Formats: sequence, C-alpha cells, structure tokens
Amino acid sequence: MENQTRSIIEYIPVGMHLYRLESDGRLIFIGANPAADQILGVDNSIFIGKTIEEAFPLLKETEVPRRYREAAASGKSWHTESIDYHEGAIRGAFEVHAFQTAPNTMVAAFEDVTTRKQSELALQQSEAKYRLLYDETPVLLHSIDRNGTVVEVNNYWLKTLALSEMK
Repeated sequence: MENQTRSIIEYIPVGMHLYRLESDGRLIFIGANPAADQILGVDNSIFIGKTIEEAFPLLKETEVPRRYREAAASGKSWHTESIDYHEGAIRGAFEVHAFQTAPNTMVAAFEDVTTRKQSELALQQSEAKYRLLYDETPVLLHSIDRNGTVVEVNNYWLKTLALSEMK
C-alpha cells in the first residue's frame, strides 16, 4: 500500500508540498512531489528543513501559514484560490487544498489554474461587451424562446414602448 501511495504522489499532475508541525509551532517543509517542481519551476528540495515563512517569505503576511498549521494540528482542511492580477489581466492563478495526512503533518496540494481563470475572465468580458451592444443598439432587438414568447428586449424597445404609450 505504501508503494502505491508513493506512486500516486510521484505521478499525479497536482503539485504537493508536505509539512510537519513541530511542538513549538514551527511548520517545517519536508518535501514535494515532481509536479510541484514542474508547476513552480523550482527544485523544491531547496526548501526542505525550512519553516514555511523561510521557504516562502511572501506567504508571511497572508493567512496561509495559520491555515496550514490548523490543517496539520486539527485536521481541518482548507481550500483557497489565489489570483495574481497585473494591469487588469490575470498573471497567475492557483487553487490550493490543504489537509492533514497524519497527526501534525499536512499536504498543500495545488494546481496552476491560470489558463482556466484567463478564459473565464475573457468570457465575462465578452459577455459584458455583448450585453452592452445588445442593450444600447438603436434597433429593436428581442429574444424569443421556442414557444414564440418574447423573453428579452433591449433598451431601445423599452424606450420605443414608453414613447408610444405617451402618445
């Protein structure tokens, strides 16, 4: 069973950071899988033996160290999404799941979801442009369902109806 678990960790395409919670409250980095190296573009073995704050100084001012400690100590799992914006565009996005694997040990499993988040943002922007175009076009536009019922009209319809009711 141990070999099977090790094989899963080695080959799963999700990055994994492993931590151990010490009795003094320090959360120590104890390992990573190959996917973590690939996703982050770094040999994570350089962090082994360091506290989470030493290994990843930018996390110091976030809730991440506290949440990871909670996961290691109590078994309370945690999930978050982290999105890095630059000039209104998504530069990077990660989905993280932290969970206990044994008393005082935990894993932070993470995926790079940048492409998915960029696609979602592009779709939202496209829908917003379409909605603006539909609503503000000075032509009577409407949508009809399969039964022939009008389900939506644009603003020009509403203005035209209002003007005709005033006459």
